[in-house]
Amino acid sequence: MRNLSVSFCISNVNIQLKRKNNCQVLFDLFVCTECVEVEDSHFSDMHCQSVFFYWLKGGDEGEYVLSGFGSAGNLPQQRITLHVFVFQLPVKVSHSLVVNGTLGQSVVLPSGVDEKTYNSVNPDIVQWERNREYVIQFFNQVKSLESNDFKGRLTVSPTDGSLTVSPLRGEDEGEYVFSGTGSGSFPEHRVTLRVYEKIRGVQIHHEKSYGEQNTSCNLTLHCNVTGGTDVKVHWLRDGSKNPEQLGSAAKKLVLHPTDGDLTYTCVASNPVSSRSATVDANKCYTQDSNTGFSICLLKTVLFSLGLIIMISAVIGVHVREILRDRSTGEVKSR
Repeated sequence: MRNLSVSFCISNVNIQLKRKNNCQVLFDLFVCTECVEVEDSHFSDMHCQSVFFYWLKGGDEGEYVLSGFGSAGNLPQQRITLHVFVFQLPVKVSHSLVVNGTLGQSVVLPSGVDEKTYNSVNPDIVQWERNREYVIQFFNQVKSLESNDFKGRLTVSPTDGSLTVSPLRGEDEGEYVFSGTGSGSFPEHRVTLRVYEKIRGVQIHHEKSYGEQNTSCNLTLHCNVTGGTDVKVHWLRDGSKNPEQLGSAAKKLVLHPTDGDLTYTCVASNPVSSRSATVDANKCYTQDSNTGFSICLLKTVLFSLGLIIMISAVIGVHVREILRDRSTGEVKSR
């Protein structure tokens, strides 16, 4: 979107501009050396002896006839053929910056221009694109375009041109390009935006079993993560990374009474958040030892109870036989 100017070298003259084959006068003005009178808002003037076309539209294309008459004589007619093209800013390519944003929150995409440079250029056109489509554009600090996908969610800083997007959506991801021009032009600045969901929580669940004679405890820790996208998981043993289990959500352990106190921490993270949970792994063994309980002990107790019951039964049968024999002997003696 650019302006078109037509200049002429004469003073004290009435100027008219018409479309070819159309009797409608687009504007009629009187030009003198130090003044300009204008009667049209779409086609207006900026300087004496120059006619400017503002905010060109596709429908403005065509052939125009400029004519004038005054005390010094008539101006020769000037035919003007107007073509409207999409204006492309002269830019210099820069490397892309990666910015990570949180789903549902706000993010600021820097323009790559500091406030001093921005003010020195005094841009009349400022714009941001995403994936080669305009998302917002300003002309002379007035918003001239805003994508329907971002309606009401974009703010451009008047001091450095940075773009704020709020609230963020997953589909906002992509490559954004800032550009602008005025008394000079800004280098093209590329920003790659990535949107992530925040991790809400981490829990550790475990499964355990015991070795023979309660000499070892087999423990499997499971790290369960709630929420988050592109989540990576790793384990810490007593606060230090265990490189053998990086990236695994399950951790298998074999513990012994001599291992002492051990803690394992599951850490879940993505570019915008990090959560963790910790468990005292040695309780798998020591907790059961303190209570004197184990599978082996249970077998021993059950075996002992069975043996006692068997012995009691044998003794009971023997006692019954003795009592029965005594009763039979007493009857015979009578």
